[in-house]
Amino acid sequence: FMAKLEKPCPFCSGFVQKNGGCNVMMCGTSAHGELAIALRNGGCGGCFLWDSGQPGGVDYFHLDGVKTKRQPVTSRMHDYEKKKEKLLAKTPPWTETKLHGVFVMVPPPAKK
Repeated sequence: FMAKLEKPCPFCSGFVQKNGGCNVMMCGTSAHGELAIALRNGGCGGCFLWDSGQPGGVDYFHLDGVKTKRQPVTSRMHDYEKKKEKLLAKTPPWTETKLHGVFVMVPPPAKK
């Protein structure tokens, strides 16, 4: 049931909830529109297509109020990638796996 209402953002893995409307979503909103609102709500502002979960469908108002058609790049997206890199660099091989529709990092099994 929740898979129909919520999906992970392809940029930061935060959950995005859809409440109707078109296929284009912005992380931090329930639709797409203003980057300032997305960031204020705790999202990264990444734009993606709801049905495929892939980046795209960019058409929003940037922080300066100007309508744009380019993918936003925010510090929240950058922070997520940095955390992921650090996690991968630690100890023996971590693997990335999909769990309940979200990509998560899984450590190797503990040695006995």
